[in-house]
Amino acid sequence: MVTNYGKQTESILESYESLKDTDKYVRMAKAELRFGIDYEMVQNPMDFFIRRTGRLYFDIDSVRDLIEPILQEFKAIYKVDDAQILAWRETLQTELEEHSNFSLERV
Repeated sequence: MVTNYGKQTESILESYESLKDTDKYVRMAKAELRFGIDYEMVQNPMDFFIRRTGRLYFDIDSVRDLIEPILQEFKAIYKVDDAQILAWRETLQTELEEHSNFSLERV
């Protein structure tokens, strides 16, 4: 956390304490998301998973675990409809597929 957020880690931990999720991993991700939305212009799940946290590149399995809770958090915060959530889910699934399956064969 400190590597990614520096002194701002304290703000994220305060947010973590205020959240009610029982899963500590999901709770921490939501706290990071809220910080990203409030202070770092995170506007969609790709901003969060790719550009801000780097999870897609450095902890791809965490993206799989967090897609649904993070999408639901976006829905609640930004008041987006189910069609937008579906579009974001599809984009994330495509990104996961592209970064999970590759070949060393030349095309």
